[in-house]
Amino acid sequence: MKATKFFLMMALVSFALVSFAGNVENRDLPKAKISIVQAAHNPGLAKAIYQQVDQSILGGDRPAMITAQVKYKNTIFTVFGTHNQWLRFFTVDQSEMRTIRIDL
Repeated sequence: MKATKFFLMMALVSFALVSFAGNVENRDLPKAKISIVQAAHNPGLAKAIYQQVDQSILGGDRPAMITAQVKYKNTIFTVFGTHNQWLRFFTVDQSEMRTIRIDL
């Protein structure tokens, strides 16, 4: 009877460990939400968006809001905006974006 209880407890512990092993979300990095208009005013964040977000998100259907996740300065930013805001971000001149700077 002791052996049966032992094996049942081991099975319970192993199933719990397996369920935790599947959780791959990175909880160490802080997260922030920011609009694409605000993100465009920070040159470093704008450059990170250009490097990490594919412009193909503008093709196809035009959902009400488009979101993308960008990692910048050890923070994961969820950047959101309308189709027109994203289109303006990818087509605007870089010098126009540097007029206002917001430190994050």
